[in-house]
Amino acid sequence: MRKIVIIVFLFHHLIGYSQLHDNISIGRTEKIYSRILNEERTLWIYTPEGVENRSNSHDNFPVIYLLDGDYNFHATTGILEFLSKNQLCPYMIVVGILNTNRNRDFLPTHNPSIEGSGGAKKFTEFLDKELIPFIDSIYPTAQYRMLIGHSLSGVFVINTLINSPDIFNSYVAIDPSLWWDNNVLLNQMRKVSKTANLSGKVLYITSASLKRGLDSLQVLSDTTNITSGVRTNFEFYKILDSTRESTYLESKFHYYPNETHPSLPLISVYDGFQYIFDFYKRPSFANIADTSFHAKEILLKHYDRVSDKLGYKVYPPDELIDGIVFLYRLNNMEEQAKEILKLKQLRNK
Repeated sequence: MRKIVIIVFLFHHLIGYSQLHDNISIGRTEKIYSRILNEERTLWIYTPEGVENRSNSHDNFPVIYLLDGDYNFHATTGILEFLSKNQLCPYMIVVGILNTNRNRDFLPTHNPSIEGSGGAKKFTEFLDKELIPFIDSIYPTAQYRMLIGHSLSGVFVINTLINSPDIFNSYVAIDPSLWWDNNVLLNQMRKVSKTANLSGKVLYITSASLKRGLDSLQVLSDTTNITSGVRTNFEFYKILDSTRESTYLESKFHYYPNETHPSLPLISVYDGFQYIFDFYKRPSFANIADTSFHAKEILLKHYDRVSDKLGYKVYPPDELIDGIVFLYRLNNMEEQAKEILKLKQLRNK
């Protein structure tokens, strides 16, 4: 017995040693020259496992356009990989956009005290006219897009929702600096909400405390500068909430009293995915041994709803089908297992 244990230990040790010489890759780099911005931009790209380009994939995937890409790429792709492998959100492509000039690209208006500010309109045009077509030409993309930004790039997220809502389907704005230019985006939202139709759009907006432990009542009753940015975010969401019936925007605001501005992105992306893709979560198969439980019907109905929400046809993933087959066989229900296995053929029709 001792020899077996030693052999097993050595085997795993040797495997571990050999793997130390292999690189673990979570993405690749692309470059695009923008005529609109008159500069080259660097992109960090994450794709689902086994997907490299349009030619080697039978499926299409939603795309996340991630601002401040170099800062947020590792956290976002890690969260996405975990949630998607557990069927809590779709498998998606991530396009991390590295910065050259944050003030220029993300701020919608010019302030003389902030050099280069006010170029958000051009950056939006770059995304819409150059970057998105570029990504669509290389990768197997679906026509569902998400925009994520933090702080100044969170301002850009909100500005895009207000002024160019047709480009993206969902938005995550993490502690956006909505105090910018005397709350210019709050004023724009008040005007736009009277006529805008944001049906089908989803916004998840978060805010952190500049001083840990302040609850929302303490923040809203405070009048000092330390809470002014947070109070502006609360005020913005108050506008969204009061105009929900006219804009049809689906939105949620989350204040995190124990997070700070730098710590907020990680939990915001995680919670944002959970909120935006709540409809995606797989149904329960706990009653699969019950002969009146029709797993195939439940599965097809669920993915029809998912397809309707995402705007393209989505099929049950093979790993979920395999899991249901395993449960059926565990309960000696071979006929039902064979019937579920047939679902793998759907995407090939």
